[in-house]
Amino acid sequence: MKMSRRGVRWLASLTALAVAVAAPAAVMAQSGSDEPVPEDARVLLPESRWADLYCREARWQVEAAHGSITDIETTLTGLDPALRAINARVDLPDMAAMRARLNASLATVCEAGTAREARDATGALAERIRQDVSAPMQAFEDALQDRVSTARVDLGFEIRTSVDNYFAAERATHETRLRQEFEAQVASRLNQLGRDPTLSDISAAEASARAYVSQLAEQIRIDVEAQAQMLAEQLRTDREARLQAVATELNALSTRMRNRTASSLSATAQTYRIEALQARRDAVLVVIDWRIAQLTDGIRPRLAGLPEEQFRAVQLIFDDIGIDRGALSEAIEAAISANNRDAFDAAVRGFQASWSERQAEFEQTRLAGTLRCESIADGIAAGRNSVARLRNALPDESELPEVVRANIRAIRSALDEAERAGDEFATACADGEATGADLREIVERLRAHSATANTELARFTVAVRGGTQ
Repeated sequence: MKMSRRGVRWLASLTALAVAVAAPAAVMAQSGSDEPVPEDARVLLPESRWADLYCREARWQVEAAHGSITDIETTLTGLDPALRAINARVDLPDMAAMRARLNASLATVCEAGTAREARDATGALAERIRQDVSAPMQAFEDALQDRVSTARVDLGFEIRTSVDNYFAAERATHETRLRQEFEAQVASRLNQLGRDPTLSDISAAEASARAYVSQLAEQIRIDVEAQAQMLAEQLRTDREARLQAVATELNALSTRMRNRTASSLSATAQTYRIEALQARRDAVLVVIDWRIAQLTDGIRPRLAGLPEEQFRAVQLIFDDIGIDRGALSEAIEAAISANNRDAFDAAVRGFQASWSERQAEFEQTRLAGTLRCESIADGIAAGRNSVARLRNALPDESELPEVVRANIRAIRSALDEAERAGDEFATACADGEATGADLREIVERLRAHSATANTELARFTVAVRGGTQ
């Protein structure tokens, strides 16, 4: 197994473990303001209860981060002998200090008295993790990667050095041996003469001994090279085995960090996570039940007087809302039992989608039209009066310069359209046949034409002022 760059890139998941300290914003439908809790939801639960959602989310995330830090520390401490053996040891960052900083930041989140304070503290916690945990661990990982890479380069140098040393030692040993063998061969050949050797005898004995030693030296060379090759392979196998052992452990650590799931968390982290989901459930259901009541409680008293067809249409929508609410509760409980936050959020999104569908369905009923007429009739009447007053206040075009007559015509045209929309709204309300969607479309046209009239009036005012200066 080769240890790739990715093999020791186990840090990225550590960052992800705790940076995503989720805010309860996902629990509530955001109003688009800078407030962490929408105004309509603020009255349903105490402010401290909303702040507690941040604390519960942060608690299990920090506990999960502690588990990851412990896993990293335990793994690398166990690897220390192997890292030393390949000369790749790097000192770990101060893990105790990391834990202390995480705990201090978590305490700030949980001590917050308001949702805004808790949200801001959660952001500070995420930044603390990036600066005080992720950055040191990233530096450590880079240093470790460099040392392991260097160990691979050093392996070739170490093998060459060992082989060169082996050759040097063998050379010294065999040079002495060959010299002694040469002398022994010469002496043996001269002794075989049985007389005092002549110079010619000595030369012949030396030549014969030299030939023998030359053959012996060749055989020794072959043997030494074979032994050197075996030594190199043995060293390579041994060092590669050590590198592979390190790579295996680091790759396993990387896999654990990347594949962190609820089931792989510590028992404490899992408990905290379930408690956070339960708190989210309570907040979600409080808000949703309140919204359902807002829609249904004001409408139910009106159902008795409706024609049968309209009654059935509205009652069917209410029945569907009840079914959707029951399905949401079941899906949330299943998600909590499975400790599955993604499933929890999916259940909430599913209800929100069905809620939008039910609202759209209700808008298609005539009861919705009746309610809309009752709720905004006074405003529409006041708007129509404003249109009439503005038209009466417009000057005669013939008395104006040509440059501003186009503005007056545009204003009158927009007012005419707004007035027609107002008349259409009044007629629809009087007939009682329009749906909520029908009336919404009329009101949108009325507002659009009124806005156009105001825009053109502003242009007219600017033009007149420019002409009088």
